[in-house]
Order: sequence, then structure tokens, then C-alpha cells
Amino acid sequence: MAPERDQLVLDAATRLFAALGFDGTSMEQIAQTADTPVQEIKRLFGGKRELYIATVERVYQAQIAAMQAEVRNVSCEDAESTTRSVHRLIDAYLDFGAEHPYINALWVHRWLSDAVDIAEIESRYARPIYDAVLGALRPAVQAGYIDPGMDLVYVLHIMAWSVHGFGQGGVTGRDGVRRGLSDLQETRRFRSALHRVIHRAVRLPGDYEPE
Repeated sequence: MAPERDQLVLDAATRLFAALGFDGTSMEQIAQTADTPVQEIKRLFGGKRELYIATVERVYQAQIAAMQAEVRNVSCEDAESTTRSVHRLIDAYLDFGAEHPYINALWVHRWLSDAVDIAEIESRYARPIYDAVLGALRPAVQAGYIDPGMDLVYVLHIMAWSVHGFGQGGVTGRDGVRRGLSDLQETRRFRSALHRVIHRAVRLPGDYEPE
């Protein structure tokens, strides 16, 4: 087998898990898509469970890295820097979802109880992002630049639900056409709405004006 075989298998598994979910995908389908025998896949990764975890780990580790890079730039020195930081975090999360559409599908499948017996996905990959963001914004909460009465954990969940829901399902316009992240104009509308909702939810100073 070529050294790149494991990446071909991961690519095939990612596409299938995103399209059909963990429960709806068989090892035979992955083998056929990756042009790799089932036994070779098992040798490389183990069973379907282990392959699923390897697949989502590759995607989510990239997201964690992207968000942590933005978290390092968070500044809560005053109200203005806090506001800029919050809006950059929103953009970073949305931009990653736009650049990695499979992550939207993987999360939505999980919300529909896909792979329900693999419970460690959320604690291993979602929680580090939330913890990093919460830690970076804690000084702003303590200083009152962010409403201390707002449950920031749920604000982050709302952001994630919105981004992945829009990324996977989009919205249906008056013309009956469903549009999502592949439509630049619709994405601009969504981005502006998401910024305004979170801006007001955490009671950032001033009004949000899209750039």
C-alpha cells in the first residue's frame, strides 16, 4: 500500500460520514470509495468506531488550532478591544465552517443522535474550544465589558448551532431555493445577523456595523 493510503481512507470516510452519518455508513462503502480492502482499513485504523474517531479528530483538531490561534489575539483591555475580539472570534468560527463544510455535516449528524455511543467526541473536541474562548473572555466579563449575567457557554452553543445549521441546511428564500455557505450574498446576510445577535446578547457597547 502507498504511504498515502491512510489519507485516502480518511478522505473517503469523511465524505461518507458527512453524507450518511456514522450509523448509515458501512465499512464496505468506505472500502469501495477509498478503493481499499476492508481488511486493510482495519489494519490501518481498527474498526469503524476507530476510523470515525480518527476522521473527526483530523477535522476538529484543525478547528481547535484555528480557534486557538484567534484566541491568542483576544484583547480585553477595554470595551473597544473586547468588542473587536468578540467579533473576530465569530468570524473565525464562521470562516472555518465555510472552509471545511464537512464539519457542519458531522456536527448536525451528531445532533440527530448519530454515533450516540461515541460520547467522547464532544468532550474531546468541542469542549477545548469553548474553554479556550471562555478563558480568554473572562477578564472582559469581570470588567463588565461583557454582561456578567449572560451565560456565555450557551452563547457559544448558539453560535455553533447557527453556523453548523446554516452550513448544512442553509435557508430557503421566497423563490423556494435553499442557499447556504456556498452563496456569498446569503452568507454575508447570515454573518451580519449572527454578529448582531451575539453583540446584543452579551451587551457589547455600541452598535455593530458590518464592515
